[in-house]
Amino acid sequence: MGRIWKILFEGDKPGPADDFELKFRDTKDIFGKEVPAFKREFFDKIIEAIKNNDNYYVWENIKSITPPKDAQIELTLYTIDNYFIILGIDQDDLRYGILMLLTEDAVIVRGIWPDGLVDAIKKDHEFLDGVLFGVLGRPDLWKEVVVVYAKQEQK
Repeated sequence: MGRIWKILFEGDKPGPADDFELKFRDTKDIFGKEVPAFKREFFDKIIEAIKNNDNYYVWENIKSITPPKDAQIELTLYTIDNYFIILGIDQDDLRYGILMLLTEDAVIVRGIWPDGLVDAIKKDHEFLDGVLFGVLGRPDLWKEVVVVYAKQEQK
């Protein structure tokens, strides 16, 4: 199965029974050592797309992230707040999920979901660019795009 990032999302109702998990394939399994990264401005363009499109949303829904064993050091360098996920449903009802790490100067792609998208990107690495730039520049291709970030702890 490869290296997997397990993302636990908060359900609609309080309690663990309503929570759900998605498993993202680590990008090292797809790209090797050179994982895709974009300039920090990419994040700003995502925020702009959310503001400008009625079918783009933001959810505060990530409850926890469990990285693959060889990536656990990453969680000591960055907190859960540095991660976000782009989830999209295109006009053909295909689902896309991209786990991203926001650093001081870059946006790094860390995981891909579901397996069909993983397979498409393995066959053609540029497919990922097409999806991401479609999210930024072609809102008409999407029924829905959601940027999901970590659920803030109640203090």
